[in-house]
Amino acid sequence: MISLIPPYLIFFLSAFLLIILTKRVGQFFLILVPILSFLHFFYIDCHSLNIHFLGEKLNILYKDEFNLPFFYVFTIIALIGNIYNLHCDNKKEKIFPLLYAGSSLGVILSGDFLSLFFFWELMAVFSTFIIWLSSNEESKKAGLRYLMIHLLGGFFLLTGIILLYEETGSFTFKTLSSDNYYSYLILIGFMINAAVIPFSAWLPDSYPQTTLGGSVFLSAYTTKSAVYVLLRFFPGWDILAVLGSIMAVYGVVYAFMVLDMRRLLSYHIISQVGFMVVGVGLGTNLSINGAISHALTNIINKGLLLMSVGAIVFATGKERLNELGGLISSMRNVFVFYMIGALSISGFPLLLGFVSKSITITASQEEHNTFCWFMLNLASTGTFISVALKLPYLAFFTKAKDNIKLSSIPTNMKVAMVLASLICVLVGIYPKVLYRILPYKVFYEPYTMEHIIFVLQLFVGAFIAFILYLERLDVKNYYIYLDTDWFYRKTTNILLRSFYFLNDGYNRLVNEVFYKKLLFWGIWFSKNPLLAIKIIFDVMLYLLGFKKEEKELKNIIEKYPLDLVRHWPIGTTILYVTFFLLFYLLLYYLV
Repeated sequence: MISLIPPYLIFFLSAFLLIILTKRVGQFFLILVPILSFLHFFYIDCHSLNIHFLGEKLNILYKDEFNLPFFYVFTIIALIGNIYNLHCDNKKEKIFPLLYAGSSLGVILSGDFLSLFFFWELMAVFSTFIIWLSSNEESKKAGLRYLMIHLLGGFFLLTGIILLYEETGSFTFKTLSSDNYYSYLILIGFMINAAVIPFSAWLPDSYPQTTLGGSVFLSAYTTKSAVYVLLRFFPGWDILAVLGSIMAVYGVVYAFMVLDMRRLLSYHIISQVGFMVVGVGLGTNLSINGAISHALTNIINKGLLLMSVGAIVFATGKERLNELGGLISSMRNVFVFYMIGALSISGFPLLLGFVSKSITITASQEEHNTFCWFMLNLASTGTFISVALKLPYLAFFTKAKDNIKLSSIPTNMKVAMVLASLICVLVGIYPKVLYRILPYKVFYEPYTMEHIIFVLQLFVGAFIAFILYLERLDVKNYYIYLDTDWFYRKTTNILLRSFYFLNDGYNRLVNEVFYKKLLFWGIWFSKNPLLAIKIIFDVMLYLLGFKKEEKELKNIIEKYPLDLVRHWPIGTTILYVTFFLLFYLLLYYLV
């Protein structure tokens, strides 16, 4: 019976159980949940689990070579993220990440479009609550914008799924073709979650607004789940290779300009996801392996970077680089952890990123796609400058600020950073651990002399460019840079203003015509309908020129409605009732 329980249900059930547990027991339980889910996944004998819902067969558990690597890393980062969050007193900071992680696992383990959509929307809702955990005005606004854009993506996705069902009569997975218009609707829904240009502004707008632990979870699941579904349904779509290349450079350019540390790293999520989208677009076995491997390694790299930055924010209370400096003397351990993550995500030899991101670059070279090859190498250079040079230089090596007071970092945060750092180093040294779980058995050797020399040349050039860049680096002020959200914010503002203008005009029209005219005369008429009809008839006769005493007519109007209770003779009343019944019977038999 236990074998019929999907692994993601363990996360959902544990989240509710965590409500009643004490803090000490809850901490132990929080570490146990991802481990239990991981072990339970391999305890399940079947590769597919179906249920019947509203006459449809739904596949709520589907295991194959594509989702297996994602399941590994999703549970690993859940474990590391839970350890990072152990010190939090607010149970919501532990419960919502569990629900979010469970819904993300539901996405990658779904075997039909309807199940996928269900978990897709759950993922959007629970991630919104994680953004709202900060409980400040900025996080509320950012969370609302995040929810709106993801519900829009869900609308496109659901519309495409319904149209697909109308054509095929089934929710079963299939590789989508560009010949079907519903494929484009589904693609837009996936692209929004993947933060593909121009649907990317929601990510740096929302991720820096949540709690420190919340950022770690957000960076791991939404965009990588989107990469997974793009890999499953849209391999070889050329437009994705182009958009991914633009994403890779676009995120790096914006990272140069911002000084908020978590916002800087959020833009780099866009850049790194661009590498994965390029791998999807190229569509070869090697590029798909590259997209999956980079998705897995980026979850660990980016998680380590955000945990390190979170430790800085926790210790100093400062988020912006223009408010920091001189931390190397007091936060050496955090500096080491951060640099392991920064060098790894930049692709430095002997670290995790080196053995993963170069696969996609090599695939673009083999396909003779010069545009993708150039853009990805440019993005790698920019990543090294902004993440491995700019941020640590400003935070750790510039002149120390007098107003910084350091708080001690909880042990659990350090343990989480140690675990992520060990993964970066060990898999970087022994990449076969990663390559064995990739779907296609394609030979790739990252540690060739040519590759190592080329990467080191890029890093030397990037270092020289950074030294020149320092002269123009202005950290005295903090600027707000407009992103692609400017277009839909302005458009929405114009639409709302137009709506309010039209609505206000409509209300004035209703007030003038209905309330002040029709309603007034209706009330006037209802006070004494018979006398009102007589007055109207007399006025019409007067206007048509028939002789009528004007004085007498004015007198009747002024005294209206006279006696509100009209006393009619009994004979007249019976006559009226008789006419009414005859009229009713006539209507009944005719109609």
